[in-house]
Amino acid sequence: MYLKNLEIYNDDKLIRKIDFQIGLNFIVDNTPVNELNETGNNVGKTTVLKIIDFCLDANPKHIYTDEENQKNIYHLVKDHLTKKETLFKLILCNNSSLDANTVTIERNLLRGKKMINRINGENILKKDFEEKLKTLLFPKVGRTKPTFRQLIAHNIRYKQSSIFNTIKHLDKYTTDLEYETLYLELLGCNYDQSENKKNITDCLKKETQMLKRILNNRTKSEYEIAHNYLIDEIKILEKRKRSLNINESLNEDFEALNRLSFKIGNRSSELSNIEMKIQLIEETTRDLSNAKSDIDTNFLKQIYSQFKVFNPDTHKTFEELVEFHNNMIDERNKFVRKDLPLLKESKAHLVNVITGLSKEEKDLSKKVTRSDTFKDLEDILKEINDKYRVLGEHELRISQINESEELIEELKGELHDIETFLFSDDYEILVKNKVTEFNKFFSSVSKELYGEKYALSYEIRESKIGDKYYQFTAFNTNFSSGKKQGEVLCFDIAYTLYAENEEIDTLKFLLNDKKELMHDNQLINTANYLVDKDLQLVISILKDKLPSKLQKDDNIVLELATNDKLLRIENE
Repeated sequence: MYLKNLEIYNDDKLIRKIDFQIGLNFIVDNTPVNELNETGNNVGKTTVLKIIDFCLDANPKHIYTDEENQKNIYHLVKDHLTKKETLFKLILCNNSSLDANTVTIERNLLRGKKMINRINGENILKKDFEEKLKTLLFPKVGRTKPTFRQLIAHNIRYKQSSIFNTIKHLDKYTTDLEYETLYLELLGCNYDQSENKKNITDCLKKETQMLKRILNNRTKSEYEIAHNYLIDEIKILEKRKRSLNINESLNEDFEALNRLSFKIGNRSSELSNIEMKIQLIEETTRDLSNAKSDIDTNFLKQIYSQFKVFNPDTHKTFEELVEFHNNMIDERNKFVRKDLPLLKESKAHLVNVITGLSKEEKDLSKKVTRSDTFKDLEDILKEINDKYRVLGEHELRISQINESEELIEELKGELHDIETFLFSDDYEILVKNKVTEFNKFFSSVSKELYGEKYALSYEIRESKIGDKYYQFTAFNTNFSSGKKQGEVLCFDIAYTLYAENEEIDTLKFLLNDKKELMHDNQLINTANYLVDKDLQLVISILKDKLPSKLQKDDNIVLELATNDKLLRIENE
C-alpha cells in the first residue's frame, strides 16, 4: 500500500494538500539563508509524519506535544485543531502508479458526535478502528497478535526509540514474546499459536509468583519434614496424655477437646489462606489504583506521539487518553476483585465457626480443669493444641503447594506442546531460511548504501520461567560500530523489498525524521538506490542539511517556512 496524498481541512476548507510519489519525498523548510534569526525548525515538517501516523490510529496527542518533553503541550496547536474542526484525510493506493483511491481515511480531534473516524466513507467506532485498518491493509494476518500498530511500527520512525533501534523499536513495555510474534509474522513464518502461547506464559508467571508467596522463602521439602516431625511429637504427647491418672469421663472430654483443637486449627488455616488471597487481591487493587492515579505522562505522550504520527487525524485529547487508561484499569480492577465478595463472605463464615468452636473449647476446658490432674493435663493440652494448629497450617500449605505445582506442570505441558512445534527442527529450518532470504536483501541494500553489510540473526533464548522464544538482532557483519541510522534505514528498505518478494502484506512507504545526522553521500546513495524501486521514502529534514544534488523539485513534496507553517495557524 502506497501513500497517494494527505489533505488538511479547516472548517471544511482545504488548506493543505501533499501529493506523494514513488521514490524520495522530502519535506523541508524554505527559510531564507540570509535570515539570521530564522531557522527551519518548528514549521511542521515532523508534524506531517505525525498526522499520517494519526490517520493510522496513533495517539492524536503526538501532534500537539513536545516529543522530547511530553509534559509540554502546544495549546495553540491543540486549540486550533479543535476550534477549526481540522480534518485530516489520508488516501492510500495499492499500486505504484498512484492512480486509484484504494483506502481513504478521515479523522479529526473532536469528541462526541463531532468525532470523525471514517474509512472509505464508513464511520468506524474508535475501538474498532485499528482492527478495521488491519483487515484492509493486512488481510492475511487474521490473528489478534501482532497488532496493526506493531506491524507498521517500522514504517514510521520519528520517535527516539524507533529512530535509533532497528529491531526493538516498540515501546519499552513490549515483551520479548511480543517481539518474537512480530518478527515471525514479518518474516512470513506461519505461526498461529502466538496468542495461546502468550496466555499460557502469563498464567505461568502468575502461578509461579503465587507459588513463591506460598513457599515464603522455604521449600516444599522443609514443610513436609516439619509436618512429619509434628506428627511424631503429637504421638509422644498423646502417649503422655494416656499415661495420666484420669477417669474415663475426663479421657472422653480430653479427646473431644483434641478434636475441637484440630478443627480450630484446620479452620484457622483455611482462614489464613482466605486472608492471604484477600491481601493479594487488595495489593493488586492498590497497585492498579496507583497505576490509575500515578500515570506516567511521559510514557503516555510517547504513545500519543506514536499514535499521532501514524494517525494524524486522531482528535483524542490527553484527558481522554487518561480516561481510557483509567477505564482499562477499572475493568481490570473489577476482574481482579470479582472473587472478593465471596472470599469475604467465606472469611466471615469461618470467623463465626472458629468463634463457636473456641467457645466450645473454652467450655470443655473448664469442665476438664475440674480434674485433680489439671496442671499436667493443661500443659499437655496446650502443647497438643499448638501442635495441631501448626500441623493444620502445614497440611494446608503443602496442599496449596501441590495444587500450584500441578497447575504449573500442566501449563508447562501446554507450553511444551506449542514449543515442540515452534522449536522443532523443521520450524527452525523455516525460520533460518526466511532469515537467510531476508539477509540477501538486507546485505545488498546496506552494501549499496553504506559499503557495509548488515544482517539479521536470531537465537533461541529461555526466560526466567522456562519458556523459550526466538530473539532477533541486527548486526554489522564486519563487526564495526557502523552507523545506527544507516542500519535502521537499510533494514526498513530491505524488509519492504523482502515482503514484496515473499508476497507478504506490508506498507510500501517509510516515514523518517532526523535524517540530518546522515552524511550527504548516504542520502545521495539512498536516492540513487530508490530510482528503480517501487517504494516511497518520506523524509522530514532541514533544507540546509539536504545535499545540493537532492534539492530538486522532483524530490521535494512540501516546503514549509516560519510564515507558512503546516497548519497555517499564523494565517488565521
